[in-house]
Amino acid sequence: MKGGPLKDSYLRELCARKGAEAGIAWRVHPHALRHTFATNLLEDTGDLALVQDALGHADPGTTRIYAKVRNSRLARAMTGQKQPSPPEFATVDPDVQALAHVLAKLSPEQRQALAAAVAAAGQECE
Repeated sequence: MKGGPLKDSYLRELCARKGAEAGIAWRVHPHALRHTFATNLLEDTGDLALVQDALGHADPGTTRIYAKVRNSRLARAMTGQKQPSPPEFATVDPDVQALAHVLAKLSPEQRQALAAAVAAAGQECE
């Protein structure tokens, strides 16, 4: 990276390489990072409108897919069962956890470049 725009192919290869280095069995792609970001933001805030703004979705229906991720939490709330504390980290996909650890090691500049590229790639998918 020399300060210029990232190419889509570079971003896809970077995600795949870092995922493989982390021992993730499936080929990691930029949209998986976008989806993980959105899911975590929704779980942390409970604010679907905030997720919609963060992802740049014009239609709230597009963002609703992230609201279906934690149905187990909804079921417990509706039946009066106590929510686990801390949140259910044990149910998080181990591959997603491994990817999060790899991403945490990136410099702020790398994270910013990756976030911008993921946002651009996500808009291409809509």
